[in-house]
Amino acid sequence: MQAHLDRADLSGAWLQGANFLLASLQGADLSGAKPQMADFTSAALQGANLSLAGLEGAVLRDAELEGASLRMATLHGADMTGAKLQGSDLAGAHVWRTTPPGAEVAAYSDMAQVIMRPPSEEELAALAASLAQIEVGRLKARLADTVLGLTDAGQNAGWATSSDPQVWQGLARSSSDAAAAEGYKSRLTDYLARLMCRPRQASGAVAAGIARRAMAPGFKGDMPALYDKLRSPDCPASAAMSPLLMRDLATAVDAARGQ
Repeated sequence: MQAHLDRADLSGAWLQGANFLLASLQGADLSGAKPQMADFTSAALQGANLSLAGLEGAVLRDAELEGASLRMATLHGADMTGAKLQGSDLAGAHVWRTTPPGAEVAAYSDMAQVIMRPPSEEELAALAASLAQIEVGRLKARLADTVLGLTDAGQNAGWATSSDPQVWQGLARSSSDAAAAEGYKSRLTDYLARLMCRPRQASGAVAAGIARRAMAPGFKGDMPALYDKLRSPDCPASAAMSPLLMRDLATAVDAARGQ
């Protein structure tokens, strides 16, 4: 609880049931991690990378996910009530029995390709394999309840006819319309630039996470513009940026400008 894990490399880690309540994970890399049933309530996750993460049954209530990447993350049974998702990327994320955030906290978020369907047999088998790795009895029982709930036909049918899927569909439509509108790329870029260059972000953790996201395939913002912003002396995070990361970003920018 209240752990300080900014920029931590937790990629691929097994984190079932972990307590990240009020933790600071700004710019952290949790790509491919397995934080099923983990508690991220009110955690600071700005600029974090949760792509391909297994977040089944995770609690993300009021989590600060601005600018974060949840591309192709699995959010079955997760609670995202009040999660702040401005400027985040949920392209290809899987939602089912997932409590949605409010529309007002999802500006500039990419949800156009959210996948809404029950977990497949293969996904449930993978979740069961995660269950087999757990030795703690109480946690194992909780995850078993999550697996059982996701396979319950009655609960699935009830959720399918509830208001939650309609909210997710509305978020996806709004995201698609926003992305198609003129000036979306610049608006997203401006938002991410402000996020990573806030005075209180002088540690560079959020900026580092956003820089890595900008280099990833499918980024819909302007990577060269973000690079120029990070080189500017009026961005407090610039002095804290890793020279290696800036070199990688410069190389990616040169490649993008040469296309």
